[in-house]
Amino acid sequence: MFKLIIVIVLSIILFLILSRNIEQFNDKKNNDFFKDKIVLITGSTKGIGLSIAKKISKTGAIVIVNGRDEKRLESTVKMLEENNKNKVSGIQADISVEENIVKMFEDIIKKYGRIDILINNAIGRYGKKKLSDKKISDWKKELDTNVNGVFHISQMVINHMKKKELPCKIINISSPLAKHRDTTASSGSIALEKNMIERMSDILAHENFEKNISISVIRIDSGNYKSKRVDTKKMEKGIVKSTYESLNKVNDMFYDNPDSITSMFIDILKLPHHQLTGKIYSTSSYGDNKKLSKIVPSYQLMLNKNLFKKYKFTKKKANPDDIHITKQNPYGASKNIKKFLKNYDLSKSMFNVNTDNDTILTTKLAKELGVNKNEIVLFKTEFDAIKKIFSLFVPKYSNIFSMYPSSEYIELLSNEMKFGIKYTIFTVNDKKIQPKFKHILSYITPKTKLVYLSSPNVITGQSIISKEFTEFLDKLNDNIVVVIDQTYLDFVIKKQKFDPFKYLKKNVIVIRSFSNFYGFENLEMSYVIANKDISLLLNESNIIQNQTDRLSEEIALQCLKDKTHSKFIKNEIHKEKQRLYKIFDREDIDYFPSEANYILIDPKKNREEISKELVSNNIIIEESDLHYNNYWPLPISTKENNDKIIDILISSF
Repeated sequence: MFKLIIVIVLSIILFLILSRNIEQFNDKKNNDFFKDKIVLITGSTKGIGLSIAKKISKTGAIVIVNGRDEKRLESTVKMLEENNKNKVSGIQADISVEENIVKMFEDIIKKYGRIDILINNAIGRYGKKKLSDKKISDWKKELDTNVNGVFHISQMVINHMKKKELPCKIINISSPLAKHRDTTASSGSIALEKNMIERMSDILAHENFEKNISISVIRIDSGNYKSKRVDTKKMEKGIVKSTYESLNKVNDMFYDNPDSITSMFIDILKLPHHQLTGKIYSTSSYGDNKKLSKIVPSYQLMLNKNLFKKYKFTKKKANPDDIHITKQNPYGASKNIKKFLKNYDLSKSMFNVNTDNDTILTTKLAKELGVNKNEIVLFKTEFDAIKKIFSLFVPKYSNIFSMYPSSEYIELLSNEMKFGIKYTIFTVNDKKIQPKFKHILSYITPKTKLVYLSSPNVITGQSIISKEFTEFLDKLNDNIVVVIDQTYLDFVIKKQKFDPFKYLKKNVIVIRSFSNFYGFENLEMSYVIANKDISLLLNESNIIQNQTDRLSEEIALQCLKDKTHSKFIKNEIHKEKQRLYKIFDREDIDYFPSEANYILIDPKKNREEISKELVSNNIIIEESDLHYNNYWPLPISTKENNDKIIDILISSF
């Protein structure tokens, strides 16, 4: 029985792999475009190059394949001639050798007079992946094959076709390695070479646009095609052939069939000059959306597929009885704010006019916080504040440190702005849960530009311990910015021992917000406190995009003045917390004490099942991936709502 299950599972896996690699390709549609075109494909006796050659050989084109191995080249030509008799030839040439390239080019021109399509597929990998360990001989050999050879043959084709005043299409092959900035998971030299190929293609496309010569890049980013398959067609029947056929099946389980993507080359080559030249086409994005690939950069399409579409939204209220439970003030805006809004003169906010950042609100904030008003910068939203900080201090392809998991804002921005996130974890001491500062320090690299922390922590609700932070900051490189997110500080009832303002001179930036505490949906304003140099930079770089509106500023000002309502919210949240702690203790629900308006709990039940049960009781908890092991932050609501939630937490489904 067990063996049967294994056979069934393996059969399903093989079916999925084979079905993934089946392509739909209509030869007839392509015959008119490719008929009698001279197509040179370098490095085309195996892998992707061979797959491209097979496709194009079925279209009526005159295909010239290239490789270093004479026997393999001969067998490739014979195989392709089955599709395209008398229209396939092979040229043995090592693309890393200048003389070979010149002779190959001259032989083609002598025989055909032109090269309509050039596909630069040849690639060589030599020596170590780390640049520090690579022999200079390996470096030169690899560069000659992967960059110099591509440049040389492309240049000769371009100049010849320009002289003849004939159109031409050149496709260069790249991969995601073009974006790699270290050798952790890839070869440093290959990453540099692929990046050079992309930049070179872009420059050549610009130089030759008016000459109707198209230079484009296809970035293969949708599979693993480093296949070790062995051609068994001409092997005699027997144990050797059956062994290799079995090994090929195993190979197919781990590697993708190039035929699954090379039909895209046909489609892309058929594009008109203005759609092809200067573009980088991603096989992943093009396969998902051909139409948008022509006008939207591939990276944006990949973001849409892999990130934006997977973003979790909190459900809308389906009926008036539904209640949203979020990490925000559950008691709503104060009577004073409602009265202020009712009597507000809208004529004061008729126009969107750019003004400076010196407002009554910044003066009021500076006085309350005990800082200089020049150290405060206002932002429309918390997202705007974080985005601006990242844009100034975190270059593309560098990285930041954040707690795991980080907020949705940070995840979105890291992908949009193309920087990496290194995660640190919590260290637990009884009921205290803090960032593991030693872990951050041990993984700092030259790419580390920023450390993002929160206090109270957005997951645990606990504030940073001053002594531990001071020790961390003393050891941290002084060219790394530290951001302290304090967007839940307003809920803290006790005076904070941790004072981030005393570290402003050490490039610490503090973010605070009006959006969580004051119970007014449209009040999303945030503000940043930093030293004068950083604040000036934030202000000057944001003078157009970040015009906070007068109404929001005046509402925020009224909120700051309404101390009675603020005290009421804090006291009610604090009382509910103390009551919930007692219930959790009684019901044996593990938790960490919190200073904010949420408690990190482990209810011993699946969170999704809890959410479904709550929805059936008209309670919708805000969607979030924030957690610590099996713990997740439960927002504190009113007593009535909290009791409903507790009933579900402790009940059996």
